[in-house]
Amino acid sequence: MTFDAQNGDYLSYVGLDYFDQVVRSDDAQRVDAFVAAAAMDLALLEARALGRSAHAPQVVRARAATRVVTQLARLAPDFSLDPSVAAAGLAALAQPGANYSSFASVAALALNGIPEEIGIAVRLTLLPTTRLHDEQMFIRCIQIFEGLYRQVATAISMAILDLHHGQAAAAKDRLDQASIRLEAVPALFRVLTTMPVDAFSIIRGFTDGRSAVQSRAFREVEFACAPTDPRNFERSAKIDIGEDTLQDVYLAMRKTHPDASVLEESMRRLDRAWGAMKRGHWGITLKVIGTVRGTGGTAGASYLQNAARKSLFPRLSEVA
Repeated sequence: MTFDAQNGDYLSYVGLDYFDQVVRSDDAQRVDAFVAAAAMDLALLEARALGRSAHAPQVVRARAATRVVTQLARLAPDFSLDPSVAAAGLAALAQPGANYSSFASVAALALNGIPEEIGIAVRLTLLPTTRLHDEQMFIRCIQIFEGLYRQVATAISMAILDLHHGQAAAAKDRLDQASIRLEAVPALFRVLTTMPVDAFSIIRGFTDGRSAVQSRAFREVEFACAPTDPRNFERSAKIDIGEDTLQDVYLAMRKTHPDASVLEESMRRLDRAWGAMKRGHWGITLKVIGTVRGTGGTAGASYLQNAARKSLFPRLSEVA
């Protein structure tokens, strides 16, 4: 990460190689511990900045980052966070213009209670390419998103296995839990909307070639849901999620399994949540970078607009 200025990519920018070594994508509790730690560190980062500058934009960002912590029961439910952290955050949010020192103290204590190796990973993977405070916020947000993508991808893969074993109810629960995570994403987008356009233009100049379109976990979600044209991911390494997609398995069982209609409801909920997240990404990109090309070599906002229109399960409309 420290030497990626000339040939870096999304993985090195976000610290995903280290993430994989320390966290492991197949351990839901550890992934959620990383998400929780990154969220609390983000809130502390903005609370400290608020202490140095109480200008209105920083107040808005500090409140938004604090709200993310209050949503960790939905964003990272597999990590048991002390309820006093969310309570302290809600208390601070209830008082516009409040001092965030009490919340920061509680959050800092909880952050120290994160497993040591994950806490170290969180600290070491905040390596911005500029001296802008905004980039620190940006990196923390996309690290949280990466954790969410991994949890959703794992949930879908496990749901496919459940269906192969005839356990439709278990598959439904997994998909519903994934949807709950995604439905809490607007809190994270609220933080990103505080990014000034001029600040992001500077960051963008230092991060060309690094884009979330390169996220392996994001692609795994879409590859696991329905057959996908690999040409849509020509810049990416091959993704191997197995022979069956969730849509394939559902269509094969829908006429014979009594719980098929219930499972379909959960698939549609996941599709709505994933689509809403992509539309949010598109809207923020349009606000911050306008119509210029994206950092990953895509067409920028127009690429995201087209991507947001694509369903995770395009054949569900045929069986509605």
